[in-house]
Amino acid sequence: MPLKTTQLAFAAAFPLLLTSTLTPAAAGEITGFDGAFGDGIIYIDTTENVTPPGIQSITGALNNDDFTSANGFSPSGVVNCLMASNDNVCNSPPGTGKRYKSWLQGPDGFDLRFLTAPSGGVTEYFNFGKVTNFSGARVAGFSFILGTGTGADFTPVAAGGADGVSFDNLVAATAKAGEWPTVTAGDLDQNPLQRFFFPGGLFGDGGQEGVTGFFSADDAGFEVVPDADLIRLDTGVFFNAEHLALFGDGLLDRTRLPEGLFWDDDGDPNTEAVLVA
Repeated sequence: MPLKTTQLAFAAAFPLLLTSTLTPAAAGEITGFDGAFGDGIIYIDTTENVTPPGIQSITGALNNDDFTSANGFSPSGVVNCLMASNDNVCNSPPGTGKRYKSWLQGPDGFDLRFLTAPSGGVTEYFNFGKVTNFSGARVAGFSFILGTGTGADFTPVAAGGADGVSFDNLVAATAKAGEWPTVTAGDLDQNPLQRFFFPGGLFGDGGQEGVTGFFSADDAGFEVVPDADLIRLDTGVFFNAEHLALFGDGLLDRTRLPEGLFWDDDGDPNTEAVLVA
């Protein structure tokens, strides 16, 4: 079985209910993706059967306000989502290419515009996304803001959900949620919890690449903190001592990542190789 060297992908996956810009603001259903604008692109990953425009919205249940999963923590069973535009659906198994891939290419804003329509109620969406940093600098944090327009014409939506658009409402964190850094069971938090994770093959349970993370068995990433009006999310506390010691408290640029040695442990080029050094 061959060995190969490549750069480690310190891209981050972030589970959010709804991201970026919406137009018009007063709406209940996301009917489509209308393009990316600003300092970034949506990467069309043909190896995962992704086709343009790279993002699709799937609505399996209108007016599903206050959706919760079985353990009140994971996106398991979700039927409404924003995801990569391939033949997967929201509840396809992990590791099948559900995440759309945003490539950040500079310091200015990166807008994603979605089309919406009234649904007569509140429809929630889970966001399957991945971000890779090609900006030329270390990214110390992110802000996600709901609004209308793009670039210089971007305007945040009205506070308090007056325009009919907001991030998910806060709910009491479950006992399962209390196992995560910076979270205490019973505190108001997101459901599913909003976190900005680094790949599990490097930090965490191994993800699709192994049985445990190469650098740490603990997850690494940012906690996402909502504002009082639920129209803006900012990354707050960075968690994982090993990442802080080795790489600092930000997302490295793709050109600055260390090289890794991978082992094709099953002889299948279509599966993830195991990181060994």
